[in-house]
Amino acid sequence: MNGTIISIEGINGVGKTYLEDKLKERFSENDNVIFISEVSDRVGIGLDKKIISALGYTNDRFFRMGFPLTETFLLLSLKFYDYENIIAKALENGKVIIEDRGIDSIAIYQSIILCQENRKKMLKKANEIYILASKYRRAPDITFLIEDNIEETIKRAQLRNGDLYNMDELKIINYASYLYSRFAELNKKRIIRFNRENMSVNEILKNMEDIILERCVVNASS
Repeated sequence: MNGTIISIEGINGVGKTYLEDKLKERFSENDNVIFISEVSDRVGIGLDKKIISALGYTNDRFFRMGFPLTETFLLLSLKFYDYENIIAKALENGKVIIEDRGIDSIAIYQSIILCQENRKKMLKKANEIYILASKYRRAPDITFLIEDNIEETIKRAQLRNGDLYNMDELKIINYASYLYSRFAELNKKRIIRFNRENMSVNEILKNMEDIILERCVVNASS
């Protein structure tokens, strides 16, 4: 397969969906770049929406239903569905696929829920989930990790959602920030970090755009 999978990752409120929307504008006339929306932004009545409906019946922000292992595999099933439905064929045709959150996010958030405040176990579990998912679908070739001051990120997310995080949710966000950072340290060849504290949005977009265009050229010549 000559194509490339790029995932955009980061905690809630860091601005990754905003950045992806801007990338969509820049690549709106480029048929070689395909975007896959985050879970909460999907429309239609496909199998993915049925899985999301099963996950979302409690209206919990992190899809918690009291069955964390089941929830983990339901979330992974969405990524397997995306792979079978869109990604595999697009890769065969040399496309660049950009996912708004990929298997990194599932590995990180579900490890937090599964391991209950044990950081050492969280990181190990996150790696286990990531490796498991990678056995059944191709993992991202490149990951853009968007980072920012966590207090500002939380404020931004709460303003966007129109409500405040409770203490339990704030713990999850803080653990996720820590795990994303550790994942990036352990996967430096794959994960490219963009920190909004020292880079403007336009600088980040330009860097992301250049990398995407480079992959389009590489895939076309493969």
